[in-house]
Amino acid sequence: MESDADTPLKDPVSSPEESATVISSDASPDASSAGDASSGGSASGDMPPPPVEVKSKASWMSNVWLRRSLRGISGLALIIVTICMYISRIPPVFDVDVRARERAIEMGHVAPDSTRRLPTGYTTVATTIDLAEWLLDPRRGGYLSNDRFSPAIFVDNIRNFEYGMVIQLRDFVHSLRQDFSRSRAQSLEREELIEAEARFNFNHNSWIIPSTESQYREGIKFLETYLEAIANSGSESRVFVARQDQLEGWLRRQQFRLGSFGFRMRQNATTYEFNPFLDRSDIVRELGEDEADFIDQYDPDRTTHWRMRDDEFYEIRGSVYVMYHTMLALRTDYESILNDFNGMGLMNRILSELYAASKPMVSPVVLNGSEYGFVHNHSLTMAAHVTKAHLAIQDLRILLRGGSDL
Repeated sequence: MESDADTPLKDPVSSPEESATVISSDASPDASSAGDASSGGSASGDMPPPPVEVKSKASWMSNVWLRRSLRGISGLALIIVTICMYISRIPPVFDVDVRARERAIEMGHVAPDSTRRLPTGYTTVATTIDLAEWLLDPRRGGYLSNDRFSPAIFVDNIRNFEYGMVIQLRDFVHSLRQDFSRSRAQSLEREELIEAEARFNFNHNSWIIPSTESQYREGIKFLETYLEAIANSGSESRVFVARQDQLEGWLRRQQFRLGSFGFRMRQNATTYEFNPFLDRSDIVRELGEDEADFIDQYDPDRTTHWRMRDDEFYEIRGSVYVMYHTMLALRTDYESILNDFNGMGLMNRILSELYAASKPMVSPVVLNGSEYGFVHNHSLTMAAHVTKAHLAIQDLRILLRGGSDL
């Protein structure tokens, strides 16, 4: 019983804080040991618990080959888009007089330090060659309208632009053969221009055997032969004849072409509410006086299909681009005649409208908003410029005809 006497007595009534402290201190070893036991650890606690394998659903992004394939496709798509943007660039306007003199120096037709005027017609033919060479320029990707496997198959705006240029170049080479190179109606046609016209009238999208590029290159060579003849004929050239009636005849054809352009652009802009191909007199003769039959001719949908509007727009831009530069060159070669008829002001007005229609676009797509809406309508803007050029050509033709009616 001595051990009981030596043991200090405890207060049978203790405070709650002390009880809680005692319980927590007494329970902590048990709890830690219980935790070790539940986790599977050893009693000594020296070794960490083994990792627990957790089963989770496999993600599709965890596939290495799939991730690499997606990266490769994304990189290839980015490269193709970059190439398409590069080859789809519309050419800027250029100074035809500067280009013609540079070509004359390069071909040895004038000395580098010479200031004499180039022969009549030289600027016009040299400009035609420059425009044709741009189509085949390898630095921009070459001629794209007949490509089958290049990235050009993904873009159609530049191909329609090229087609518009080709149509206008064909028209101008034909004028060189029939009008500008002949001093009178009974004169002979020049052989090189006959061959050049045949080459440029070749199918514009032939891929191989023979390719369109090969035919156009031959056409350029024949034009260079004609340019050589102009350079060797002297200042008073009989190879290229600048006469008032020839210029008036060429302007007449361009007036009709611009009228067609304005009509197509108004269709593109969806500004026609009624059928523009029929008038009331035709309907009355065919259908009688029945008003219901006349109302049936109402056609609010006579517009260009929405998928073809950008094609129409860029084709006309290509033709206007060639028309602007060839007319700019003709202003140089017909300067004396235009001044004699007081037509230089009207010629400058035509060129101003064609230049405005050839300006670079800021928008990456052709917009087709309403006439008075928030979104711009590019087709309507183009229609306005070509229509004003059409009217200015009509006034210039009246001057060249001596003021007589057309």
